[in-house]
Amino acid sequence: MRWEVPSLAGNGGSARVTFTVRPSRTLVNRHYGVRVGDVRRAGSRQVATILQGDTTALAITKAGPPASIPGALIPYTLTVVNNSPITLTGLVITDALPPGATYIPRGTMLPEGTLGGNEVRWEVPSLAGNGGSVGVTFAVTGTHTLTNARYGVRSAEGLSAMGQVTVVTVLSRPVTVDPGGPDVVITDTLPLSAATRLTITIPASAVSETLYFGYARLSGEGLADAPGLWFGEFRFALNAYRGSVLLPGLTLNRPLTVAVRLAADGPAANGEVRLYYLASGGGWVEAQTTCAAGEQIYSATAHTLTLPVCRLGEFALFGRLRYVYMPVVLRD
Repeated sequence: MRWEVPSLAGNGGSARVTFTVRPSRTLVNRHYGVRVGDVRRAGSRQVATILQGDTTALAITKAGPPASIPGALIPYTLTVVNNSPITLTGLVITDALPPGATYIPRGTMLPEGTLGGNEVRWEVPSLAGNGGSVGVTFAVTGTHTLTNARYGVRSAEGLSAMGQVTVVTVLSRPVTVDPGGPDVVITDTLPLSAATRLTITIPASAVSETLYFGYARLSGEGLADAPGLWFGEFRFALNAYRGSVLLPGLTLNRPLTVAVRLAADGPAANGEVRLYYLASGGGWVEAQTTCAAGEQIYSATAHTLTLPVCRLGEFALFGRLRYVYMPVVLRD
């Protein structure tokens, strides 16, 4: 936009021009100035107008474990990102505890939250703009599956954001594996079109001390990316706990055996699906590679996939995508 001013008195004389816009998002104006003849002067600071209700300026996400057992410590992390062009001040982060959750104060997780009623609250004095971020962490215990969708953040400038993803932690009753006791068998009947039954056999000698093992069937929602693979409808977690403490990615002394019975007429009936393990780097690898010399064996007669597993964590059935290239004939 351009204005012309015929004259301007000296010794502090001033002129003012105004204009109005109708914004759809937060505005930043850093390109303005004045020219007299060949002399130009640019504006010395940027002017930002924060549009209340702008859903892109401030964002919050939450991460937590997909599975646990009753009484175990369950850590959650909230991350706030300031996408606006200015530093925000007086941020308040809140997370409402779901029914069945008990907040556990932990001085090692800073900044420490404050519990009021069923809401945990953090105050952050300021957060730089253009992608500045801050994270807060807390822990709870639970008595049953926890579902949390009520978390958010607001700033003194009037910006706010609510969590867009529901975080679910499935809690299941654990089994005890004692190195001096019998082998432990976990079974699950699966109401799926791809798989109908899971059997996990844990030898007592797989552990050196008495541990709790927690098995939980998980949904496909929020499944980590698996390039080149299609999801076979079945995902589960198997973890070990020393008392209430998770032993992430525990490597066993001896392999346990996983057997998945596939539906005879389902999408995995041809035996082309495999069981995969979510590695620490976030990528999926075939589950038998957790053992030094593991192999997945498919029985076409029994429609069963059997393999050894030497490391605990998250598992899922996947099949490899096959690409078919068809000729295209173009005619005038």
